[in-house]
Amino acid sequence: MRTDQWALNPSKTLEEKIEIIVKMRVEKLPLLPACYCLHLLAKAAVTVSEATVEHRRPQDSPMPFNESLAERTRQRLARRKNVEEKRMFGGVGFLLSGNLLVCVRRGSLLVRVGPEQNDDALKEAHVSEFVIEGRGTMNGWVVVGLEGVEDDDQLKGWIQRAVNFVRTLPAKEK
Repeated sequence: MRTDQWALNPSKTLEEKIEIIVKMRVEKLPLLPACYCLHLLAKAAVTVSEATVEHRRPQDSPMPFNESLAERTRQRLARRKNVEEKRMFGGVGFLLSGNLLVCVRRGSLLVRVGPEQNDDALKEAHVSEFVIEGRGTMNGWVVVGLEGVEDDDQLKGWIQRAVNFVRTLPAKEK
């Protein structure tokens, strides 16, 4: 069977066609119509891309954020009005009137303390700067390691700092 005949054959699955292309030598590829060859290569790239994503994040993988810290944070914020939860920064963020308070991530709590409190917060144990690749250090935001929010009083303190700052901001419209 000539290359262009099997390529147009509807009985072959996409996977079979890709497998045949891979097994072929490169000099045989021009026998395919150019647009069909590009179409198959694009489909192959999508297939490989989807397989890679599935491999990296299987359905049964653990959540990308610390679920127990997220639950403790939910409990602390449960009685406050205008609090919502939203996925962001690879975790789950808690917003007050549309402004981010804290964000629970895999191994840390991102806390919005405001520019004036930033330096004082960085002096505390288990606290570091929040750096976004390509943008640099985010003044007014700190990252608290899990050791810094082990007990409920520590968590309460960080949440209160965030609330104290975010209350000074105007509410965001939805």
